[in-house]
Amino acid sequence: FLLSPALGGWLAEPARQYPESPIVRKFLPLLTRFPFLPPNLVGAFLCALAAWSVDVFVEETLPDEQRRDAREIPNDVAVYIAIKCRSFR
Repeated sequence: FLLSPALGGWLAEPARQYPESPIVRKFLPLLTRFPFLPPNLVGAFLCALAAWSVDVFVEETLPDEQRRDAREIPNDVAVYIAIKCRSFR
């Protein structure tokens, strides 16, 4: 979290910041149209890496008999949203 702003500033608008870079020249039309694509791609990659790391390296502590089926999640989310929407009235 502390490095994200610096990383975003370093990667943002590469066509303006690093116009002589061979990588920037190769992708110039894309980077000109989407100047904030590199920091967003790196951020998405780091989030995916963190999710994968948790899935692989963190042990599940909830006993099997207390776990719910993943197919119940959409219904749980819908019920939660309905309850929250009623509280705003």
